[in-house]
Amino acid sequence: MASSNYEIPNAPDINSEDIEPSADLSKVDLSDADLSGADLTNAYLGGANLSNATLVEADLTGANLRDADLTDADLYRTDLTDAYLEGVNLSGATPVEADLTDASLKRANLSSTILMEADLTDADLYRTDFTDAYLEGANLTNAYLSGSDLTNAYLEGANLTDASPIGAELPRAVLTDASLLGADLPGAVLTDTDLSGADLIKTGLIEADLSGADLTGANLRHGRLKEADLTNADLSNADLYRVDLTDADLEGAVLTDADITDADLEGAVLTDADLEGTDLTGANLKVADLTGANLKVADLTGADLEDAVLTDADLERTDLIEASLLSADLTGASLKEADLTEVDLGGAVLTDADLEGTALTEAYLPSPDLTGASLKEADLTEVDLEGTVLTDANLRFSEFRGSDITDASLRGSDLSNTDLTGAHLEGIDLTDASLREADLTDVNLEEIDLTNANLREADLTGAHLKGTDLTDASLREADLTDVNLEEIDLTNASLREADLTGAHLEGVDLTGAHLEGIDLTSANLNQADLTSANLNQADLRGANLTDASLREANLSGADLTDTELSGADLSRTDLEKSDLHKSKSLPTNLSGANLRGLNLSEQNLSSVNLSRADLRDVNLIGMSANQGTTVGRMCTGLSSPDEYDELAQGYHELKEALSQEGLSQRAREARALEQQARTAEAWERFKQQSFSQVRQLQTLNGWRQGLIPLWPAPEARTQFLTAVGGTLSRYLTGYGTRPLYVLLWTAAIVLGTTGLFALGPSPADGWEGGPLYYSVVTFVTAPPHPPRDLGAITQAAVLIETYLGTALIVLLGYVLGTRDRV
Repeated sequence: MASSNYEIPNAPDINSEDIEPSADLSKVDLSDADLSGADLTNAYLGGANLSNATLVEADLTGANLRDADLTDADLYRTDLTDAYLEGVNLSGATPVEADLTDASLKRANLSSTILMEADLTDADLYRTDFTDAYLEGANLTNAYLSGSDLTNAYLEGANLTDASPIGAELPRAVLTDASLLGADLPGAVLTDTDLSGADLIKTGLIEADLSGADLTGANLRHGRLKEADLTNADLSNADLYRVDLTDADLEGAVLTDADITDADLEGAVLTDADLEGTDLTGANLKVADLTGANLKVADLTGADLEDAVLTDADLERTDLIEASLLSADLTGASLKEADLTEVDLGGAVLTDADLEGTALTEAYLPSPDLTGASLKEADLTEVDLEGTVLTDANLRFSEFRGSDITDASLRGSDLSNTDLTGAHLEGIDLTDASLREADLTDVNLEEIDLTNANLREADLTGAHLKGTDLTDASLREADLTDVNLEEIDLTNASLREADLTGAHLEGVDLTGAHLEGIDLTSANLNQADLTSANLNQADLRGANLTDASLREANLSGADLTDTELSGADLSRTDLEKSDLHKSKSLPTNLSGANLRGLNLSEQNLSSVNLSRADLRDVNLIGMSANQGTTVGRMCTGLSSPDEYDELAQGYHELKEALSQEGLSQRAREARALEQQARTAEAWERFKQQSFSQVRQLQTLNGWRQGLIPLWPAPEARTQFLTAVGGTLSRYLTGYGTRPLYVLLWTAAIVLGTTGLFALGPSPADGWEGGPLYYSVVTFVTAPPHPPRDLGAITQAAVLIETYLGTALIVLLGYVLGTRDRV
C-alpha cells in the first residue's frame, strides 16, 4: 500500500480532520482518538494502537489494520469493506452495523466484540477468535470461518448462508433463529449450542458435534448430518424432512413432535431418545438402535425399520401402517394400541413385547418369536401367524378371526375371551393354554394338543375336535352343543356343568374326567370309557350308556331317568342317591358299586353282578332276579360297627327278595354275607368296647402307659363270643349254608388220623381193617377195639376223632336241615 509524507501529531490531539486518505499510520498510538467520520480509505494502520478509539461512521475501505489494536474501540457503522484485519485485536470493540464485507480477519481477536448486525459477507475469518462475541443479526453470508472459535458467541438471527466454517468451534454459542442455509460445517463443534429456530436447510453438518445442542424448532430439511453426534440434543418440533442422519448418534436426544418424514436414519443410534409424537413417515431406520426410545404416538407409516433394535422401546399408540420391521428386535417393547396394519414382521423378535390392543390386521408375521409378549385386545384379524412362537403370551380379548396360526406354539398362553372364529389352527400347540370364555365356534381343532388347557365357559359350538388331546383340560361350563367328541382323549378332563346337548360322545375316553353337574341329556355315550369319572349330580336323562365303562366312577346324585345302561360296567361305582331305579335297564356289572340308599324296588336284577356292592339302606322290595344274578362277596371298605349293621340289613333284604323269587341258592349266598357282616360288626363292637375300658395312667418317654382289664365287661364278652362263633361258623359251615365245608373238614380229619395211624406205632394185633377203615369207623361211631399199648398221642388222636366225628355229623345234619330255611 502507498504511504503519505504527511506528518501526524501524537494521538491525543488528532481528530478526523487531521487525517487524509491513504495515510500511513502504522504503529501510531491513536488510543482514545476521536476519528468519527474520518476518511481512512486505503490507510495503513498496521500495528497501530486504536484502543478505545472512536471510529463512528469512519471509512476504512481497503485499509490495512494488520495486527492493529482496536480493543474497546467504537466502530459503530464503520465501513471496513475490503479492509485487511489479519491479527487485529477487536476484543471488547463495538463494530455495531459495521461493514466488513470482503474483509480479512484472519486470526483476528474478536472475543467479546459487539458485532451486532455487522456485515461480514464474504469475509475471511480463518481461525478468528469470536469467543463471547455478540453477533446478533450479523450477516456472515459466504464467510470463510474455517478454524474459527465461536465459543459462547451470540449469533441470534445471524445469517450464515453458504458460510464455510470447516472445523469451526461453536460450543455453547447462541444461534437462535440464525440462518445457516446451505452452510458447510463438517466436523464443526457445536456442543451445547443454541440453534433453536435456526434455518439449517441443506446445511452440511457431517460428523459435527452437536451433543447437548438446542435445535428446538430448527429447520434442518435436506440437511446432511451423517455420523453427527447429537447425543442429548433437543430436536423437539424440529423439521428434519429428508435429513441424512446415517450412523448419527442421537442417544438421549429429544425429538418430540419433530418432523422426520423420509429422513435417512440407517444405522443411527437413538438409544433412550424421546421421539414422542414425531413424524417419521417413510423414514429409513434400517439397523438403527432405538433401545429404550420413546416413540409414543409417533407416525412411522411406511418407515423402514429392518434389523432395527427396539428393545424396551415405547411404541404406544404409534402408527406403523405398512412399515417394515423385518428382523427387528422388539424384545420387551411396548406396542400397546399401536397400528401395525399390513406391517412386515418377518423374523422380528417380539419376546416379552406388550402388544395390548395392537392392530395387526393383515400384518405379515412369519414365525416371529413372541414368547411372553402381551397382545391383549390386539386385532389380529386375517394375520399370518404360521409357526409363530407365542409361548406364555398374553392374548386376552384379542381378535384372531380368519388368522392363520398353523403350527404356532401357544403353550401356556392366555387366550381368555379371544375370538378365534374362522382361524386356521392346524398343528397348533395349546398345551397349558387358557382359552376361558374364548369363541371357538365352528373352529377346526382336530389333532390339536390341548393338554391341561383351560376352556372354562368357552364356546365350542360346532367345533371339530376329532383326535384332539384334552387330557386334564378344564371344560367347565363350556358350550359343546352338537360337538362330535368321538376319538377324543378327555382323560381327567373337567366338564363340570358343561353343555353337551346333542353332543356325539360314542366311544369317547373320559377316564377320570370331572363331569360334576354336567348336562348329558340324551347324549350318546355308547361304549364310552368313564372309568373313575366324577359324574356327581350329572343329568343323564335319556342318555345311552350301553356297554360303557363306569368303573369306580362317581354317580352319586346323578339323574339316570330313562338312561340306557345295558351292558354297562358300574363296578365299584358310587351310585348313592342316584336315580338308578328310573333307568331303562340296569347294568349287568354292579360289583363293588355304592348303591347305598337307592330304591331298587320292582327293578329287574337278572344277571346283575352285585358282588362286593354296598347295599346299605337299599330298597329291594319286589325286585326280580334269576340264577345269573351274582351275590358274590361282601362289600369292603367299612370300619364302624354301625356300617356293618346297615350292610347286614341290606344283605337280609337281598336274601328275602331272592327267597321270594325262589332262588334258594342265591338266597343262601345272601344269608352267608349277612352273617359275615354280623360277625364283622361283632368284632368291631368288641374292639370298640374293649378299648373303651383301657385306662391311661401316664405318658413316659413318649410311650403310653395303660392298664388293660384282665377280663372284658359283659357286653364286650358277648360281642367276643358272637364274633368267635360267627368266625367258626364261616369256616366250618359257610354260615350254615355250605355242607361241603363240613365234608371237607370230615375228610381232612379222617385222612389226617389215617396218616397218623399208618405212620405211628400200631397195636400188637394190627389195625382192624387197616388204618383207613379204623379211622372211618372211629369218626362215624367209635373205635372197633380200643387200642392198647400205644403212645399217648395216638390214643389222644383216637379220642379226639371220635368226638369231632360225632360233632361234625350232628353239624352236617343241622346244615342240611336248615340251609333251605332262608
